[in-house]
Amino acid sequence: MQRMRESLPGGKRLWLRSTRQRRKHEIYDTPRIQTRMRIHLAGTRMSLGEADILEYYLRDLPFVEDVKVFERTGDAIVKYNREADHRERLLDALCGFSYQDEYALSLVP
Repeated sequence: MQRMRESLPGGKRLWLRSTRQRRKHEIYDTPRIQTRMRIHLAGTRMSLGEADILEYYLRDLPFVEDVKVFERTGDAIVKYNREADHRERLLDALCGFSYQDEYALSLVP
C-alpha cells in the first residue's frame, strides 16, 4: 500500500491511498493525525484488575484518544494525538506507571 499526502487550498490535508490490486484511490480528510503505540508490559499475563488499572490510567491522560488492553498477552494499544511532545509525555507516563500507585487505583470505579 502506498500513501501520499496532498495539500489543498485552505490548509486542509488529504491522504491518498492506493493499492496495486484494486487500482482504486480513496481520499479522506484527516483533521488531526493520530498515532498508535503498542506496548508490552513486563510479565506474561495481567489479571483483569491490573488491565483495568492500566486502561483507566492511560485514558486519564489528556492527549490519549483511545486505549485497548489485552490481558492475556500483557499488551496495550494506545492511540494518541501526534502534536508537540505527546509521544515523550506518553513514554514518561508509562515509565512512572505502577499497579500499586494510589492515583492509578483511585481512577478505577
